[in-house]
Amino acid sequence: MELDTNHKGSFDTLTRIICDRRAIRGFRNSPVPNDRIQDALLGASRTPSNCNVQPWIIHLVQGKALGRLRAALIDAASVATPPDDDFKSTKTYPGVYRERQIETAQLLYGAIGVERHDKAGRAAASLRNFAMFDAPHVALVFVPEWAGPRELADAGAWAQTFMLALTALDIGSIPQAALGLYPGVTRQVLGIPDDQRLLYGVSFGYADTAAPANSFAVGRAALSDTVTVHEE
Repeated sequence: MELDTNHKGSFDTLTRIICDRRAIRGFRNSPVPNDRIQDALLGASRTPSNCNVQPWIIHLVQGKALGRLRAALIDAASVATPPDDDFKSTKTYPGVYRERQIETAQLLYGAIGVERHDKAGRAAASLRNFAMFDAPHVALVFVPEWAGPRELADAGAWAQTFMLALTALDIGSIPQAALGLYPGVTRQVLGIPDDQRLLYGVSFGYADTAAPANSFAVGRAALSDTVTVHEE
């Protein structure tokens, strides 16, 4: 049987898309056409899930609604409102995970010219998260109130598929845990029921290639550090 060379071409294309995807922290003020957004959403709808329950609930926010949400989140973060996130996460990473977090922060602050002891500069950089880095669109990822770890994993898979679809369409994106810190504010602004729990958001749009925050790239751990093979 001859090798189907189309498979090789498809793999190369997929690998390029995976490698091209990166976190964008500066967007142009140019909305993405609706048909392209719909294409990305349709692609993400093919994400596999446990028993095919498809537990993700996506709220696409743009236009005036996004402006209201952005202002409300910035207000909450500016006055140091305590987060009321639906999913409490680890506040401090241990060991090598902390090292990776610090390395990424150093690269970001270095790119945008914020010194280590510049508290005001770091605070301003943090607020950029709630401005969604000026992205014209955000997909907020909610799950039903009853969702557990499996459903949260499924929602994460949805976000990855969505971002890869956006990348294939030359649209930048960034997954933002910060957008899950004030679900009460978000539900109030958008009129979302309390039985939908906010996980995080994916901000997206066309990348501003001139933005200093987009000038650095992060590395990845070696497979030997993250993968253990069992065969005997």
